[in-house]
This record gives sequence, structure tokens and C-alpha cells, in this order.
Amino acid sequence: MTKERARANSEPRPVQYWENRRTKGQALAHNRVFETHLAEVTALRQQQERYEQSLPKKPRKALADIYQTLEDTKDILEPSCAPRAAMELICQLAMHNALADGDQMSDAVYWLAIRSLEGLDKLEDAITRARDISRQFHPLHEPYQA
Repeated sequence: MTKERARANSEPRPVQYWENRRTKGQALAHNRVFETHLAEVTALRQQQERYEQSLPKKPRKALADIYQTLEDTKDILEPSCAPRAAMELICQLAMHNALADGDQMSDAVYWLAIRSLEGLDKLEDAITRARDISRQFHPLHEPYQA
């Protein structure tokens, strides 16, 4: 490397646009904005660490917790709440052009959609928890630390 090139690499230069984008704009953010963002990230990292520490560590307890978590979602399979059934009804109504029949039909479709979303939310939460519990027993798992 020539002396000129070495000197050019050591001279101060502005943060490039692509460098700032790589840090999601944090490199050129005002200190107050950056510190607020950093405080939020720190709080979320601590929240995640507390959550992961709360998961059962012993295999028997973990399996029991996974079973209970998934057992708690059993009620979404009931006909009054089943997301799949609600979505199938919505599809049938749409296929038969029944959704264009005024306020009562709109209310019914809205109720079915809400029940579907509630059931899916509950199922997603249960699956996420079961996955988080079981993941910690994977040989390559490293405990999360904030």
C-alpha cells in the first residue's frame, strides 16, 4: 500500500449513506433519539431474558408445560369457536354471493372473522410458547442474555 493511500484511509470521512442505512439510521441519529431507542431496546432485551428464564428447565416439567399449553388451545376446536370452521363458512358465503345481503350478513361475517382471529391468536401463542420451551433442549441452543 502506498503512503498516499494509507493516509487517505486514516483521514476522517463522513458516514456514508449506505453505512447509515445498515444501522437503520442510528449512526446519524440525534443523541436523544439514539438514547431513547437504546433504552427501549434494552428494556425489550431484558423482558425477553426474563421470559426465557421463566421457561421450565427440567425436561419433565418442560414436557408437562408444553402439553398444558397445547391442551389450553383445545377449546378452539369446538364448533362455536373453531377458526377453520369460521373461515370455511366465510368462504361458502362468499362463493354463494351471500355477503352482499345487508347489515345482518355483515355482522355475521364480522363475528365469524373475529372468532377466527381470536382462535388463531391463541393457537399462535401456544405454538410459540411450546417452541420456546422445546428449543432450549436443542444441543445448539445458547441461553439468551440481555
